[in-house]
Amino acid sequence: MSNSGAGGLNWQRLNPWTPVVLGGRALVIVALLGSEEASRGTSSREVTIYIGIAILAAALVIGVVRWLVTKWALDGVTLRIETGLFRRDARQLPLVRIQAVDVVRPFLARVFGLAELRIRLAGGGKSGGRLTYLSEAAAVDLRARLMAGHHGLDMATPEPAERP
Repeated sequence: MSNSGAGGLNWQRLNPWTPVVLGGRALVIVALLGSEEASRGTSSREVTIYIGIAILAAALVIGVVRWLVTKWALDGVTLRIETGLFRRDARQLPLVRIQAVDVVRPFLARVFGLAELRIRLAGGGKSGGRLTYLSEAAAVDLRARLMAGHHGLDMATPEPAERP
């Protein structure tokens, strides 16, 4: 999904499956809560189920809101990432300062064919950015474009083949 916004930038959203993957993290909490309850042998199983459902629902709602308020655009010299509902965060990552771009594929994201892009800038500890989650193909393509732009190459330059 993309839409043109201010300044003619082609703003894009994260993958629509992002809230499901982010909510999946809450599944671990619910599983731990359920196993703790089962080990104690208490009869309050219904309460545990309701608490688990509430945690999963809250995580899913937070994931949807996060997906709705996060957008990114690449204008040729800068990657822009805007996020935040109450406290807006607009990051501008100049391509010339990019030190590393990592494509991270956690288990649940891999199940849905997604990947996280982590961008680190030279000379900045926490000044990088994250795009959580893009499709794997989009993440690899964006990484190649960012690295090509960083090295002064045409952004259409494909990523070199991996060497074993």
